[in-house]
Amino acid sequence: MRISAILGASIIALINSNALSTAAPIGVSTFGSPGGTSGRPVSITVWYPALDGGLEAEVGANAVFAGVSAFRDAELAAGRFMAVIISHGGLRSAADSGAWLSARLAANGYVAVEVNARAPRRPGEAQDEIWRRTEDISTALSLLEEEPRWAAHVDSRRVAVLGFQLGGTAALIVAGVPLDVSQYDHFCDADPARSECAWRAAAGDSLTSADYKRLGQLRRDQRISAAIAVNPEYVAAFTASNLADLAVPIGLIETGPQNTEAAALRAEATATWSLLDASPADTFGLCTKTGARILREEGGDPSLCSGKPQARQRVHGDIEAAVVDFLESLRPAAD
Repeated sequence: MRISAILGASIIALINSNALSTAAPIGVSTFGSPGGTSGRPVSITVWYPALDGGLEAEVGANAVFAGVSAFRDAELAAGRFMAVIISHGGLRSAADSGAWLSARLAANGYVAVEVNARAPRRPGEAQDEIWRRTEDISTALSLLEEEPRWAAHVDSRRVAVLGFQLGGTAALIVAGVPLDVSQYDHFCDADPARSECAWRAAAGDSLTSADYKRLGQLRRDQRISAAIAVNPEYVAAFTASNLADLAVPIGLIETGPQNTEAAALRAEATATWSLLDASPADTFGLCTKTGARILREEGGDPSLCSGKPQARQRVHGDIEAAVVDFLESLRPAAD
């Protein structure tokens, strides 16, 4: 499969019947580990096709973003489902930032597993976030496999990973795309005004304090059979030579103008989608009425709540359709 689509918002959803949701209820459960491979606690929120039952709950809600409703600890529907491990956002994203997509994937018949670990509070804590995210993804998959309730319903032959921003970078790494550490080192040189670069610079920190030994040891998780990256960061560190022999199918989704630094990744990916009428902010959930004001008052980025809710919902539909189209293309013919 080789798909390359440059489309305006809402077009994919109109042409792709795979985006239609099932009528089954959506269940949600949360559990975790006190210390994953990297030594920090990791929790996972699992969204899944469910039977009737369970208490309705709102997941992912906070002062800035609205939550998504599902039935807490409802019984799983019968069958075995493809699992999608999700790592959302940049350095300071809140827990369950990908709830909007996780719920949609569950409605389409997948088990969506969002990875949540404590976000770094200071720039110094963030230097090693890139390799910690990759280990968090593997820890989340192990948690899923070790719980009999989930192991009985997850098809271990079909496990995809999906990430947004820094999570997208981690998704590519665990899928077997090597990171060129020398290119990563100069990420902030090209544009010191990037939000995370400015955050680090204000604290007198830089990427050069990262644990480069750990970065160089990043490896593919052999259990991952496909990956989708949405607006991945550090894409210049995925060089053409490192992309020459992809281990598994790779999907790339970009919102807004195409990132020139992603040219090599775009050329070698199995499937690519460019949503020109969207923005990176649209990969987050719907904002509350006070979201932009709160971000502004707390020194955050109020543009995360820019645009109209209806427009963001359309973009969400387009991303859902692209992801489901890609995942369905991986389904064995016998299924």
